[in-house]
Amino acid sequence: SVTHCWGKSQTLCLHMENLDEFKQGIPYKSLSKTFQDAIKVTHSLDFQYLWIDSLCIIQDSQEDWLSQGAIMDEIYRNAACNISADAAQDSEDGFIRTRNIETFLPLRIDVGWTKWIDIWKSPTVYIMVHETWNTALSCALLASRAWVFQERILSQHVIHFTARQLFFETKTNTIMDWWPDMIDPSREKSWISWTKIVEEYSTKNLTFNTDKLAAMSGIVKEVHDATGDEYLAGLWRKGLLHQLLWSTSDPIKLSGSSHTQLRYGLGLRLKVLSCTHLHQKVIGSLTSRYLQSFRKLEPSRLEVKDILVLLCLVT
Repeated sequence: SVTHCWGKSQTLCLHMENLDEFKQGIPYKSLSKTFQDAIKVTHSLDFQYLWIDSLCIIQDSQEDWLSQGAIMDEIYRNAACNISADAAQDSEDGFIRTRNIETFLPLRIDVGWTKWIDIWKSPTVYIMVHETWNTALSCALLASRAWVFQERILSQHVIHFTARQLFFETKTNTIMDWWPDMIDPSREKSWISWTKIVEEYSTKNLTFNTDKLAAMSGIVKEVHDATGDEYLAGLWRKGLLHQLLWSTSDPIKLSGSSHTQLRYGLGLRLKVLSCTHLHQKVIGSLTSRYLQSFRKLEPSRLEVKDILVLLCLVT
């Protein structure tokens, strides 16, 4: 499978009108540069098949989209490897870069303060310039996408193609190609709980807000399969009381009420004082309606009329 940014380019996609043509074959040169690179990597890994969302899901068929969306977790979880095009800002960018060898060559510096160095050691310091997980991946455009967030969690193995190097990611570890035996200590284990998943997911971007629940349905199924817990509209029965307590981040003041304070983010859409709409980063759980069939997803809206402050007087 491949994870990529669609971008603004008009790339070739599967539609009802070209379905029969696609079944006969897709000319390699008609594909975007990112997809061409993905095919090269697939061949290099000796794999025969490659799953690409825009070429495997009929884009103008709601029925096919719902059908494929319902098994998205199976697609990425069962893929032998996921190719992540982190270096590509657009489908026409491609992600295979020419390696800058100077980035991987040690830099030798002879220092003059040798009296501070043990006489049995060489007065030489070696410096290696490299990217960490956070700088190479977390800050990439691809990492800001909600669908990508789900794809990374569901995938068993991911090869990240960044501008300078490769990262190999599994469910538990990350290995950098310049030091394969080292596990990057900068990577945060952010999927340790459902609340952490929601907190991270609520910061991601979507082209269509109606995809908010669909882009998370695969994660929901995986959590359900692992725990057997009952899913209740964005919450889980066993942790319901705890998950009902949620807040947001990055507070900002809103005009119109001196005691009203909201926190700005990208996850939850609130209607406050009937005039302001904001996307919020939720710390806790999404409060949206979700059908247990995992096939039809319908978001709902939370209207905040006012904020009450409860006081407790201790005598």
